[in-house]
Amino acid sequence: MDDSGYGKDIAEDSIRFERLLPGPIERVWAFLTESDKRGLWLASRRHGNAPVNLS
Repeated sequence: MDDSGYGKDIAEDSIRFERLLPGPIERVWAFLTESDKRGLWLASRRHGNAPVNLS
């Protein structure tokens, strides 16, 4: 199976993901750094009543 589309191990505790995303860099950055937008794009930080930690 080819795993190259998922990520690359760069250290024992690190994985690098590279993606080409649609839209201008300012919009992509806003969706990565603003939690209200990130929740629309990736996932919200809550699952039911319990918070989900993204670290």
